[in-house]
Amino acid sequence: MTELSKNMKTVCIGRYLIDIPKDADFSLGDSESDSVKIERIPAFTSESAYRERLRDHESQLRAMSHVTEGTRLRSVTQVNAGKHTVFVSRGDESGRRLSNVESFAFDNKVAWRVSYVTGEKYLPLTIDQTAKIVDALRARISEDIPAGTGACIRDGVLIRTPVEVEEFRGGARLTARSWSMEITSETSGAREPGTQLFDRVDRAIDMAGGNSGIKKLRRAKVDADGRVGQEYIAIYPDSHANILDAKLELYGTGKPQVPTIKLQMEVGSPRKADPSDPRVFMKDEEALALWDAIVKSIRSRPGAF
Repeated sequence: MTELSKNMKTVCIGRYLIDIPKDADFSLGDSESDSVKIERIPAFTSESAYRERLRDHESQLRAMSHVTEGTRLRSVTQVNAGKHTVFVSRGDESGRRLSNVESFAFDNKVAWRVSYVTGEKYLPLTIDQTAKIVDALRARISEDIPAGTGACIRDGVLIRTPVEVEEFRGGARLTARSWSMEITSETSGAREPGTQLFDRVDRAIDMAGGNSGIKKLRRAKVDADGRVGQEYIAIYPDSHANILDAKLELYGTGKPQVPTIKLQMEVGSPRKADPSDPRVFMKDEEALALWDAIVKSIRSRPGAF
């Protein structure tokens, strides 16, 4: 155990928790629920500013021309007792039979755009689907870990049980130590033989050749989140630095309750020291100890499902 692996904080991504270095910056990316995209849009100082943004969006869509219908905008409606706004716009020339459904949610200066492109047959269903998702969104302080059913998204929580497919992404960075991490939780089952982590990395390293200087540190099965995953750790050199790259894949069952989890950590160190560089670079042993602590910390949030 090292200074970094002893001093950790717990963060929430989707329906999972993971521990990372206390001083690391953590953020969540866009999410998906039932294949519908959930994007965080810029913060607003007030609800009136948010409403002004929606009026501008309507004007922009109305001003955009369509090859046969004159304007891209099809409709603007209020849903969920007027709390949320749904825009339906026509596709461009390459997808003129498709419509883009956008539902907007606003809660305590936090706003999201929920969107999906669909055909005419499924348009009413898509409008209803996006409306249900925006109605389930609530703002939260990023460091807060919610209790009860729901998934952590950027600046918010999706208070919803998983009903089909989900995908959540997050990342962390500690610039002073040249450390970064990415994590994804997605509804997918086991990969086919030849496409799993071991096979992919083995193939890539073999293609690089014996003179690449790649150093394999680990290729092992590990226990995490109550299941066995594939772990691959190697050092990849370039002309200026060595990059320790650690990967983990825990394969799911194809159901949101047991998602596939992917974790990647990178730690850089220069091949030649620069006295003016303020960063404190990790030794391999320190990086591996931090990796092990993070992997062991992966767990579902109690009550999230």
